[in-house]
Amino acid sequence: MTPIVIQEKGFQGKFQLTLTNVDCFRIDKINPHKYLTNCHLKDMDVCWLAPSTQVLYLMEFKDYANPHFLANSSIDEKLEELIAKATDVLMILASVWSNSKKGQEYKQEIPESCYTIPRKIKFFFVLKLITTQIQNDIPAITTKLRNKLEGRAALFDIDVANDVAIIDLQQASQIFPLVWI
Repeated sequence: MTPIVIQEKGFQGKFQLTLTNVDCFRIDKINPHKYLTNCHLKDMDVCWLAPSTQVLYLMEFKDYANPHFLANSSIDEKLEELIAKATDVLMILASVWSNSKKGQEYKQEIPESCYTIPRKIKFFFVLKLITTQIQNDIPAITTKLRNKLEGRAALFDIDVANDVAIIDLQQASQIFPLVWI
């Protein structure tokens, strides 16, 4: 069992994601990445490979429960942030898989099972939402995200219709072992 404590900026409190029989890592904890964040390289909150299925899961948590979260930006700007995170993580992983100099530095701090291209990659963007309107808009927002990610995803044989999802925190708690601590 691997418990991962996540404290996302803006979330009230912390929650724990407990994964079993998987190899997991957090990109923001990897030393070479700490230097590259100053170069505007994004990451996702948690990544794990299920060895039995060879599926690599990439998960990002965002707190959009503040009713004013769109006050200074639009849904499109929020989607661009998510797209940047997904794209940057794919680039990081590609550097590992291609064995580039920087990829070799990342390799030293991720599970060995993640050194090669997985059979499948799945993205989950978990949003904490408060407004019913935005909750009702999740299918449309998901479609927009998938459309914007489609070209990048195709380069990694990711089927956006099945492998990219936006879900709210309640749905995530039903699918994954998330517990507030």
